[in-house]
Amino acid sequence: MTDLLARIDGLDDPLCTLIFDFAGPLSLYLLGRGEWEGDFRHRDDVIEAVYADAYAMNWEGDLAMLPEGGPRRWRDRTSRSFESISTPEMYARYQALTHSPATCPFGFRNAYDDDTPPRHNTDDGEDDAAVDGDRDVLTIPPDTLDEVGLRNCWGDAIVPFLDRPIALAHAAAYGGHATLLYALEKDYGVDLARLSKTPDGKTYLLDHAAGRGYIDVVMFLTRAGNKFCTTDAMDDAIAHGHYKTVWWLHCARDEGCSTAGLDKAYYNRRDSHAHAAILAFLVQERGIHFSEKTFAMAAAVGDMRFLRACHANGVACTTKTMDAAARNGQLEVLEFLHAYRTEGCSDAALTYAAALGDLPTVQFLRTHYPNTGNLVNAMTTAARRGRLEVVAWLHALVPVGTAGSKLMDAAVRHGHLEVVTFLQAHRPSEGPSLRAFEAALCMMDEALYFFLMESRPDLVTPATLDCVASYGRKKLIWDLYARGVRSPNTMAWAAHWGKIKWMRKLHDVYHEAYTDAATDRAASQGHTDVIDFLLHEAGVDFTYQGIYLAAYNREWAALAHLVTRDVSKHNLVDSHRRGL
Repeated sequence: MTDLLARIDGLDDPLCTLIFDFAGPLSLYLLGRGEWEGDFRHRDDVIEAVYADAYAMNWEGDLAMLPEGGPRRWRDRTSRSFESISTPEMYARYQALTHSPATCPFGFRNAYDDDTPPRHNTDDGEDDAAVDGDRDVLTIPPDTLDEVGLRNCWGDAIVPFLDRPIALAHAAAYGGHATLLYALEKDYGVDLARLSKTPDGKTYLLDHAAGRGYIDVVMFLTRAGNKFCTTDAMDDAIAHGHYKTVWWLHCARDEGCSTAGLDKAYYNRRDSHAHAAILAFLVQERGIHFSEKTFAMAAAVGDMRFLRACHANGVACTTKTMDAAARNGQLEVLEFLHAYRTEGCSDAALTYAAALGDLPTVQFLRTHYPNTGNLVNAMTTAARRGRLEVVAWLHALVPVGTAGSKLMDAAVRHGHLEVVTFLQAHRPSEGPSLRAFEAALCMMDEALYFFLMESRPDLVTPATLDCVASYGRKKLIWDLYARGVRSPNTMAWAAHWGKIKWMRKLHDVYHEAYTDAATDRAASQGHTDVIDFLLHEAGVDFTYQGIYLAAYNREWAALAHLVTRDVSKHNLVDSHRRGL
């Protein structure tokens, strides 16, 4: 395989690309190309595509060397990759790794859904429905039918159940086993027109088969005159990219699709070539009948061609359409909607544009929709995102003093120095609040911290020192001490972080006292070296708070240090003994 890859890579780029474009999932996996070039976790559908390809070509290699070390039932119950198995040999290899056959998890009744057995009372007053037969009895129990055997019409999987042909037909329609379904109709007289619901009773079999792409089953049921079908059939086929099924349903049935189905076609258009082909087909054959959700979706991505088509065909629109365009910076879309539509936008549009930092869009909205949008909210959002250009432009529209501390708080909390500098220069009376400043100190950039210390002397407080000490910000702690700020809690926080050097400096240089609270803090974090330093060298004690915190945090070594030195408890025991 390595030699083959080297030979392919040695070809010209266009030819090399063409070869990989035509390679199947198994080949791409073995060659380490396509989805498999990076070393990262892959989606289940990508993994299952490799197994489906291996089963379909009856690959002779070791299945255990494929992704995730072999097939897994919990994966292929959803993907149904086992449907590609066509030989007993491959199925035996599959079962050797999964340790389980691919059985159907549902049970089936040997009766049509429209069968209603007669019910009458016997002489003793008992209901004899059991005598006439209970229509809800599962004549084929769950996990009994082998789906691979049914699909390939293997005798050992089918013969034991031929005495229950209607139940078997339900299973065949549900599992997409068209060959078996045809044989049951032809040889056992099963009326396919009367097959109605899936085993859970929530969906029609025809809708289910269309959604799974079982086009042969859909054709058989339709040919038999089965009327149990809704728009869900085409909607689900659209959602899962089954182009042939969508095309056939359009040509052969009258249910069509709902606007939700059309919306799915547009939403999924970039997932695969099949989805793109479905969208093109539906637009050509069924026209532009999308909902306002799709209109907004097209506005968000700037799909002008589609927007013009929707507008020309009278597709409904709401303010969400212009909001979506503003949120994604689609100025051309906004200009089009403003010129040809009357729905306008909501207050959110200006906020979205400000958050994006799209000044031309903000200016457009403010010019054409001056009564829409909250300027303070928009400016706050721009400050939070660090959009200085937008903040500066909106500053002229928002009178100083009307925004409170919102603007500065948002910029400080998110560390945008340029915005903070601008606001301090032009709106010095607005914040920041002490609460926002303290909350931001945990991760605050040092440049922003020093700017605020110089420009806002009111923030140089013992509360600020307590805050930076609680976060362990060494450089900020010593800066505040150099500015003359003091706090009795700093020593305890230094012990909390296990910093004996900080404690010595606080005591020797700044004359801070060693405290019992410091020992308690050290115990809460399991710093036994700090505990020894405080008890033996510093000469302080501890309280029961330290014992409690050490036990609560499961710091057993620290707890042992304190308990063995708990003189008060020992004195209490001695006093008790003397009393006796």
